[in-house]
Amino acid sequence: MLLQANAQQTVSEQYIPPIVKEKLYKMYPDAKGVYWKQPMPGFLDAYFVLNKKKANATFQVGGDWVSTEFEIESAELPEPIRQYLASHTDKLTRCYLVKTKATGTQYAADAKAGGDHLSYVFDSTGTLIMKGPKD
Repeated sequence: MLLQANAQQTVSEQYIPPIVKEKLYKMYPDAKGVYWKQPMPGFLDAYFVLNKKKANATFQVGGDWVSTEFEIESAELPEPIRQYLASHTDKLTRCYLVKTKATGTQYAADAKAGGDHLSYVFDSTGTLIMKGPKD
């Protein structure tokens, strides 16, 4: 999910294709503290702060936008999601608003439940579409 350090390699901005940088700043002109990672060949992740919140956007190296994840407060989750998480988890650790080219708007949350650290993904109406171990 959002802002994980895992095995991704940080990439110097000088190696980011100009079209990718242009797309990022066109979409998020107020992005601050931008740094780049390559999660897999052919894709680049821009990590940044926008309106005092952490975010990351994924692009194909040709400049096409794939998705953006924004860290949000739990109070910003739709009510059905907050209710589901309150009854199925012990403690929320992070919440996200996710916008993707392929699936539109989704919400995600990382939480502790019964000693496990799990990730949950919901569609824009609050329906659970995925639950699994936090990687």
